[in-house]
Amino acid sequence: MRPRAPLTLFALAVACTPSVASQSQATPAGAPPTSSSDAASPGPGPSPPPLLPVALRCPPRFDHGCSFFAHFPRDGGAPALFDVSHYRGGPVVVNERDVFVVSSATFAHVARYSKSALGTELPFDWSKGRVHEMALGDGHLVISTEEAVTDASPTAASYQVVAKTGDAYAVGTADGLVAWTTFGVAPGVWLLDRGERSPRRVSNRSASAIAADATGVWWWEPKDGGGRVRFSPRGGKTPVDVASEAQTPSQIAVDANDVWWIIEEKSGRGLRRVPKTGGAPIDVAHTKGPTGHRDGHSRLIVDDTFAWLNDFSAIVRVRKSTGVPEEVARIVELDGDVISFDLDAREVWVSVQQYDPDPNPRRIPAL
Repeated sequence: MRPRAPLTLFALAVACTPSVASQSQATPAGAPPTSSSDAASPGPGPSPPPLLPVALRCPPRFDHGCSFFAHFPRDGGAPALFDVSHYRGGPVVVNERDVFVVSSATFAHVARYSKSALGTELPFDWSKGRVHEMALGDGHLVISTEEAVTDASPTAASYQVVAKTGDAYAVGTADGLVAWTTFGVAPGVWLLDRGERSPRRVSNRSASAIAADATGVWWWEPKDGGGRVRFSPRGGKTPVDVASEAQTPSQIAVDANDVWWIIEEKSGRGLRRVPKTGGAPIDVAHTKGPTGHRDGHSRLIVDDTFAWLNDFSAIVRVRKSTGVPEEVARIVELDGDVISFDLDAREVWVSVQQYDPDPNPRRIPAL
């Protein structure tokens, strides 16, 4: 357990300035009917107040860059810092009680904090290799590393290695189902119902992104110079195609009706969706950010109202009913990337990397 010195508020909300551009498009011809997430609101109604983006920055004593973990209200407000270091930041996931973050020189340390006492790291005995991704659900923390996929209790009281593999990456868990992707000598998509002894491989192709819910698992895989979004039902072995997609998604998420994904574009990211029943991909929104993301991480979370994503140096939420993006937070002063984030009912929890000032920083496109 590593004691932490108390950390205080380190930035204030800044005035709202547009930093993303939306480009909502009509449903393509021949596409299935739009889902309930696209239903227009009854009547015009008053315009919502402008969102005040949160300004994220390293504390003054880290004037040569840092990584830090912070939290702030979902609708904007001053952020609070709860961990900071010179190491690179990694994934962050939260449940109703705790926050789990990865931050060390080797990405092999998982730190656990109680939301009620963020100044002190709680015991979490993790020494099972470099962490690639984490997923929380059903009282389980699923971790993919260079050595295995592990199903752990959030208190680290118990572990179960569900697969020994050196090339697992994306992971997902929902309603007793664990899913992950692998690359290398045994590429594919794998499923395991808790209580089963052996996982099932439902695809033998490398998948760049994965999402799970109570019914099964969705992923993207390459095909014929492009790719496709696929679904495998729980307990089944034969996947079905949900949509075609020429570009490689960096993340996939699902809600009650739709499959959502983000793609990398020349400037910023694009958000697309398709009904779970299948059809043509539908353009939802486009964001404008820098043209490079040096740490290669991305996150997509879909709730009842918004699709949330990290757009390089910012966190953006897209209103599902209109396709209008709103910037929630942005890194300021130093060049940096939003590495990862997660949500609970009230707050956004974020992992940020800010870099040493550079005489030739990345150029942010003019809006």
